[in-house]
Amino acid sequence: MNPSHLKAFLWLRWRIRVNQFNRGVELLASAEERERGAELNLLAGRRAQAASAHASALTYLSAGGALLAPESWERQYELTFALELRRAESEFVTGHLEAAEERLSMLSRRARSTVDDAAVTCLRLDLYTTLDRSDRAVDVCLQYLQRLGVTWSSHPMKGEVLREYEHMWSRIGNRPIEALVDLPSMTDPDWCATMDVLTKVMPPAMFTDKNLQCLILGRMANLSLEHGNCDGSCLGYVWLGGVLGAIFGDYRTGFRFGKLGVDLMESRGLNALKLAFTWVLVV
Repeated sequence: MNPSHLKAFLWLRWRIRVNQFNRGVELLASAEERERGAELNLLAGRRAQAASAHASALTYLSAGGALLAPESWERQYELTFALELRRAESEFVTGHLEAAEERLSMLSRRARSTVDDAAVTCLRLDLYTTLDRSDRAVDVCLQYLQRLGVTWSSHPMKGEVLREYEHMWSRIGNRPIEALVDLPSMTDPDWCATMDVLTKVMPPAMFTDKNLQCLILGRMANLSLEHGNCDGSCLGYVWLGGVLGAIFGDYRTGFRFGKLGVDLMESRGLNALKLAFTWVLVV
């Protein structure tokens, strides 16, 4: 049996097991048993999502959520949050956009950590970008940043942008731009998650306000300079190179930042970003 057939066979066995379990959920008496059932459905939902079977995933995740009591947010926060976030993801992918929006709005109020908050925010940004609601996407991002103590307007003034870039240049100092490829990796999960949010909001920001676009890219560069490079840094440097040329008129420096982003991607083996880089160049 080749590996792909074996994987399909194991997935089929797992589906049969969980489906049989779900047929007998009314026999589960204790909260612990129901929580164990919810965990099995969460695992089944994750495996279905990995196989792009989002309709099946939605069935499992809904079943898992139904097993939990209202107090599960206090008793089993991680399990409850994971089920609800995964369910929102499959609702989004299967076209249940209103349900996904409502669930994500609820989750944004329930998230207890920056990482969880960022995960919800990223999915909300995907949703509103798909719906061509750039203004709403920007609002969601700014609300997330405000919870981190960063208060920005959706239409910042030019002076705010210039201060961000002055801060960036002071951090770079006498180092050549090319040397930034050797910055250490970003390890703080909160900052990595925040870089994910800033990366996701870039397309709607580009259609909202040029100053906002520049401000976000300056902050992405500053976070990379302060905390290290991450996956989002690659795209951030490329986008930064674009605005340095098109908006600030410094095409030579813009090219160097663009090349930095490509070199960083290749050094980190991030081949999955190549499609995104193509999109950046087309835009």
